[in-house]
Amino acid sequence: MADSERFAAIKRYIRAYTAEHSSTRESARRALISEGIYTKEGALRPEFGGPKPARPASASKAAAKPAAASKGGKAAAKPAVAKPAVAKTAVAKTAAAKPAAKSPAKAPLAKAKGKSVA
Repeated sequence: MADSERFAAIKRYIRAYTAEHSSTRESARRALISEGIYTKEGALRPEFGGPKPARPASASKAAAKPAAASKGGKAAAKPAVAKPAVAKTAVAKTAAAKPAAKSPAKAPLAKAKGKSVA
């Protein structure tokens, strides 16, 4: 199948799908639900601009509470979290320390105008 034939077949399918699913409100609603744009209840999903689901009250309170302090007045120890090892190369260290050099392509122009390149 050539590209032009394939594109024509795709266009025919899209036209048929659109005609079928936009013929009535109910068929359009079913299509939007099956495509995942609407929920089963018919509400717009948050990814497409619908309302965001409410968090449970217990979850929001737990997130707002600080870590409990022990009897000695010290905060509870935080669990140790291993940091990923990042290899720093000599190139990365020196590149970060040096300022950007002027482009060598501009050097002939500067010399021609009598300006210093350094």
